[in-house]
Amino acid sequence: MHNFKLLFGQFLGQAEQIMPDSLNALPSHGSWTIGIILFTGLVLIAATRAFEANYLKGLISTYFSASTREDIQKSDIDLNSLSSVLLVICGFIGFWLCTFLAIEEFTTLKGLTAFLWSALASFFYLGLQISMLGLAAFVSGEFPRLRDNFVQTLLNIQFTGVLLYFVGLIWYLNPQFGEVFAKIFAGVLLISAVVRLLKGIYVSLTNRVSWYYIILYFCTFEILPIYVIYVLVIRNFEA
Repeated sequence: MHNFKLLFGQFLGQAEQIMPDSLNALPSHGSWTIGIILFTGLVLIAATRAFEANYLKGLISTYFSASTREDIQKSDIDLNSLSSVLLVICGFIGFWLCTFLAIEEFTTLKGLTAFLWSALASFFYLGLQISMLGLAAFVSGEFPRLRDNFVQTLLNIQFTGVLLYFVGLIWYLNPQFGEVFAKIFAGVLLISAVVRLLKGIYVSLTNRVSWYYIILYFCTFEILPIYVIYVLVIRNFEA
C-alpha cells in the first residue's frame, strides 16, 4: 500500500508539471471582437447560400469571365439581390480582417488602434474602387458605356472579399505563420488588381470607350490613389 501511495504521489506530481503547460492559450491576434467578426462573415456566407443556392457558384464562373451583363445573365446571378449585398459586406469583412492582422504583424500598432486603422483602410480602399469609377463616368459622360465596369468591380469586391475572409480565418487561427499569410494577402490583392485592370480595359474597349478616358480612369483614379496609400503606410506605420 505504501508503494502504491508513493507511485500515485509521483504521478500527481508529474501531472501538476504537465497540466499548466497544456492549458496555456495559443498565441493569437486581437480579441473577442475579431471572433464576432469572423462569425458574422460565416453567417453572411451561409445566408447567401440560403437565399440563392447558386450565387457563389455563379460568382466564381462570372469572375473568370469578362464580367459583362451577358455573362451575369448566363450565370443567373442578380447583383441587386440580398445575396449580392451580403457578399459585399463579407468582402469588406475579409479585407478588414487581413488588413488588421497585417498591421499587427508588421507595425507597432496593436489592439483597438490597429482595429480602427484597418477598418478605415478597408472603407477607403473598397469605397475608392466604386467612387473613382463613378467620378470617371461623370467626368467623361460615358456612364452607359462604363456600366459593365461597375459590374466587374462589384464582382471583384465580392469574389476577392470571400477569398480574403478564408485567408484571414486561417491566418487568425495560425498567427505563427503571419509572414506567410501576409504574402498570400499581398498576392491576392495584386492578382485582383491586375485582373480588374485587364478586364476593365477589355470591357471599356468592347463598349467603345475612348482611350483617353481609359487612361484617365486607370492611371489617375486607380493607380495614383493606391500608390499614395502605399507611401503613407510605409512612412507612418512601418515597424
